[in-house]
Amino acid sequence: MTCVAGKPSDLLRVVSFVEGLRPAGGELHNLTIYFLDGRWNDVLALCLQGIEAPRKDWRQRILIQNLRSFSKRLFFFGLNSLSPDRTYTITPILLYHSIDDSMSLISVSPSCFLQQMKYLKEKNYNTLTLTEYCQVLLTNQSFPPRSVVITFDDGFENNYRVAFPILSKFGFKATIFLTIDYMGKECSWERTIDIPKLPMMSWDQVEEMSESGMEFGSHGNTHARLTDIPLGECKEEIVRSKSTIEKTLGKEIRSFCYPYGVANMDIMRAVEEAGYACACLGIFGCKNRIKNLFSLQRMNVNCTSYVDDTTRLMVFKACLNGSAIHFVRLREKASFLKGKPIPVIK
Repeated sequence: MTCVAGKPSDLLRVVSFVEGLRPAGGELHNLTIYFLDGRWNDVLALCLQGIEAPRKDWRQRILIQNLRSFSKRLFFFGLNSLSPDRTYTITPILLYHSIDDSMSLISVSPSCFLQQMKYLKEKNYNTLTLTEYCQVLLTNQSFPPRSVVITFDDGFENNYRVAFPILSKFGFKATIFLTIDYMGKECSWERTIDIPKLPMMSWDQVEEMSESGMEFGSHGNTHARLTDIPLGECKEEIVRSKSTIEKTLGKEIRSFCYPYGVANMDIMRAVEEAGYACACLGIFGCKNRIKNLFSLQRMNVNCTSYVDDTTRLMVFKACLNGSAIHFVRLREKASFLKGKPIPVIK
């Protein structure tokens, strides 16, 4: 198959080609695994370069993706087996962005999100807002058993339309970080190619959620990478976003989330001076103490790389008990050895 660059039919031609590899009457698990396992860039490169894709080569690649998926499932099964006693002794902060079926880097499907919330309910978990979480740290108290914090970055409209009804159904609360200059618009800030222009929540939706017990924090004005702009502009992002949300909701805003998960000591100090009680960095982990209230770690619940329900739930359990950190650290070391940059939270 030859893919011609710049034509809308490229994607259909690729899909049709790969679909032809499945056995008669078989399911498209191979196709799903291939795209969901982060290999879309390879397909895109073929389209742009117009390279001939040998049928045998695609069969080999899909076989490799199947083996990778199986090895990941086995790996997380082992982690969860070794860490059962930790499941209820740590209180993780879970990170979500968009709840949709786009399969992007920051997306979790609605069915997957429902499965995860159902699991929390069945295991009698209770949710804390991020402010409540930090208050426990500040008072040096113990967290209630089986506690978890659910957070959403950016303020996508599907947080209201999809996630909010599910959270309400199970009696859960969450903390959502808003990018205020995009309220009621579409996200158009700098992002990876696989993240679509998703609609953002409106202020009316935010007020409704706030009245129902959801907490809101700031993600800045424009989703600017704070380390790339002058400190004066950083302070404007930090202060104006806080005051805007407070004026709209009539509530004090206590939490901040650094866009792209990056910050330095000057930015952290500016966030503290602006009156926030805590802030989240783009560090994958759950080791939070009083000393790092402005560099909180979270568990990034990005399960779109794991196709079947069993594996998705294994990954989620590993995020709850903290053992998923080992998988992330291994990937970071592998990326470092290959000379590739370590990805950060978007």
